[in-house]
Amino acid sequence: MPSPPPERPLGTDKIDWPLRPDLAFLNHGSFGSVPAPLQKAYDGHRAVLEADPIEMVGRRCEGLLASVRSRLGHFLGADAAAVGLVTNASSGVGAVIRSIPLSPGARMVTTTHVYNAVRMAMKHRAFELGGTVEEIELPLQATHPLHLTPLLEAIGRDAPPGLVIVDHVTSPTAAVLDVATVVAACRERGVPVLVDGAHAPGMLELNLGELDADWYTGNLHKWTCTPKGCGFLYASERVRGITHPETISHNLGQGFDREFAWQGTRDLAAWLTIPDALDFWDSIGADQVREHNHALCRAGKELLEEAWGVAPIQSPGRDAMGSMAIVALPESIQGQCATPDALMVHLHDVHHVEVPVIEWKGAWHVRISAHVHNRLADYERLAGAVRASLMARREQVSSVPAPA
Repeated sequence: MPSPPPERPLGTDKIDWPLRPDLAFLNHGSFGSVPAPLQKAYDGHRAVLEADPIEMVGRRCEGLLASVRSRLGHFLGADAAAVGLVTNASSGVGAVIRSIPLSPGARMVTTTHVYNAVRMAMKHRAFELGGTVEEIELPLQATHPLHLTPLLEAIGRDAPPGLVIVDHVTSPTAAVLDVATVVAACRERGVPVLVDGAHAPGMLELNLGELDADWYTGNLHKWTCTPKGCGFLYASERVRGITHPETISHNLGQGFDREFAWQGTRDLAAWLTIPDALDFWDSIGADQVREHNHALCRAGKELLEEAWGVAPIQSPGRDAMGSMAIVALPESIQGQCATPDALMVHLHDVHHVEVPVIEWKGAWHVRISAHVHNRLADYERLAGAVRASLMARREQVSSVPAPA
């Protein structure tokens, strides 16, 4: 039997979400909806900026963002001086790849679970250098330390890589990786390491100072529900002096904090909402929200596995999954739609369920998410939508006349 759904943290039932009431939204892993109180805060910041734009955006930008970085640094367990603001984790990755002094022919290492946009950024940089990108094969759920052995061996070769990029929570497979072990191996070998933590903030408790990666990048518009375009790049003191934003502007050479504070004219209102979002979840109980989301995701995962008669992929433990999980779809669903994207659109348009459909090694899966607006009924609707699609396919096939 599936685990019982958890009780919702006190106060979360009163949050006003702008999500369509008929939509089962199971994809905070891509990006979520902004709760009404945070949308109000965002609108307030925009109004202040628009009332005196040159003063606020031109002259006061660095001071305003210094306050944001201070609050964000506390949340991340990092010195504010180590935190730069970016629009998303992909921008953080791009900043590192463009900044690091890689030699011609350099080898960069990641895993087969890498986010595709990061894969493309690495390939582009490798093409410029005449170098290579090595993707280390890891199992579908690489949650045991022994699963990382091939990656650790690649790091420890006689010719060490010029850069290692490892996911904290993998995007296509929703696995929580033991990044502390990877970072320690890189530090021992003197190999620069970037942790792609796009999904981690708000899902996992973070202490970036203790982790001590060279770089760590993440998004805040997923689990902390800030407006879109809120990300950060942490840079350790070892590499801060060589790390520059993707957009080089007036403050080049004036220090990490000043360079990331001014990256050209942009709407600062989303970034200014970051402290509001962190305070909002603290007022409810950020730890309670994380535990609720994990427990609900586990219950939803087990419900789907039982409903579809598929074997579990992911361990339900807190060290193996956070607020996302991957569930295998029944094999016969692949005859229903031409591509995973087509099935995703079908589930949305016909059944009003928003969930990503992932292909991994030729098999299709759904990657579910959980946040405090979700109910077990959302996962029941997804289970029923897939069963209905399979039934419709069987009826369609059975209605085809036999050849004469």
